[in-house]
Amino acid sequence: MDLGVIEVITNISPDVRLVLEPYMSSVSMKFVELVYSDGDSIAIVRTIKPLDAEEIKQGADALYYFVSCVRGPKNARVLYVLDVNDNSPIFQSKSYSATVSEATAVGSNVLSVTARDADVYMDNKRITYSILVSREQFLYI
Repeated sequence: MDLGVIEVITNISPDVRLVLEPYMSSVSMKFVELVYSDGDSIAIVRTIKPLDAEEIKQGADALYYFVSCVRGPKNARVLYVLDVNDNSPIFQSKSYSATVSEATAVGSNVLSVTARDADVYMDNKRITYSILVSREQFLYI
């Protein structure tokens, strides 16, 4: 999500003063701010920087914050940030190779390849390996 408006609060009474406070985790305060001056009838909660699910997940499972009236009630907000597939897998080596005898049994383990992906959700972490035939008659993964 690009920087932008999360919420617009309207019809604020002139005698009410609003504040934005952390709720459950202070991580939210790195991402959201309240645009409001005393006496305004409108307040905006907006992002300070782009939302990143991986960074948010280090501290909480969502952004939690209060929009509160000073000396009044607190109203809890929860903003769930969906992960997008924005991280490429990182392999332990730049390239891998193996030599296989023609006598190797079908189903034998020939080569182990490991990669890690920093995306939060499993659907975005899934890595598919394929064996491709090259023009030189070598197989590449």
